[in-house]
Amino acid sequence: MLQSRFHFDQNATLYDEVRPGYPQTLYDDLAFHGNITNHSQLLEVGCGSGIATQEMCSHFSCSIDAIDPGSQLLLHAKKRCSSFAQVQFIQGDFEHFAPSKAYDMVFAATAFHWLKASEKFAQSHRCLKKGGILVAFWNSFRVADAALYQELQNIYHSESPFEHHKDGRALQEEKRMLRRQEFSLQEQFCRHRSFEYSRRFSYSPQQYIHLLASFPHHANHPSFFQKITECVLSFSEIPLLVDTQMEMAQAL
Repeated sequence: MLQSRFHFDQNATLYDEVRPGYPQTLYDDLAFHGNITNHSQLLEVGCGSGIATQEMCSHFSCSIDAIDPGSQLLLHAKKRCSSFAQVQFIQGDFEHFAPSKAYDMVFAATAFHWLKASEKFAQSHRCLKKGGILVAFWNSFRVADAALYQELQNIYHSESPFEHHKDGRALQEEKRMLRRQEFSLQEQFCRHRSFEYSRRFSYSPQQYIHLLASFPHHANHPSFFQKITECVLSFSEIPLLVDTQMEMAQAL
C-alpha cells in the first residue's frame, strides 16, 4: 500500500469512531451476485479497523482472512470482531501476501485505491480460484447543505494545498468513472458489474470535523484544515449524502 496508509494506523481510534459502514443492500447484492455460501473462503484486503469485516461476519457465516499492515488498526478490528470465530487477522502488505489457499472472493472496503495499480489486480487474481470474485467498494461523502457546500468550495479553491481538491463533486464523479473503467479493462477478469447506493446522514459540526480529520489530505495541513474547521463550526448541523460504489468482476 502507499504511504498515506500510515496516517490511518496512527489515527486508528479516530478512523474507527467516525467512518460509517456500508448499506444493507450492498450485502444483499454481494450474497446474490458474489455466490457467497457457508463454505466460501474470503480474503479481505486492507481491513483497517474492521468496519466492513464486522458487517461481513454479521451477514455471512463463511471463513474470512483479513489482512492489513497497520498494527493499531488491527487491534480495533480484533476488538470489533471478537465474537466471530470465522475471521482470522493477518498483519502484512497485500502485495507481498503469499496465500496458502485459493479464495472464493477477494474484497476490499475503501482500501483498493491505496494499492499499487500495477500489482493489485494481478495479486488479487493469484489469490482467487478460477471463477472467484473480486469486489471493491468505497464510501464517498457529499455535503447536502448548499450554503455550507459553497463556503467549503470557496476555501478549497483559495486555500487548498493540493490541486485535486478544487474539483469538488466533479472529482468524485471522475473517481467513480476511473474505478469502474479500471475494473472493466482487466484481461484476467470478466463479467464486470457496477453498483451504486446512497444514504443520508446528519452529523454534528464536531463529528464532521472528525470525519474530515480521518483523511490525510486534511489532517496533514493544519492551517488549511483550521479554515475548514472554522467554516464548519458556523453551522449547527451537517447533512451528508454518503454514496457507495461497488465494482465486481470474476476471475478467468
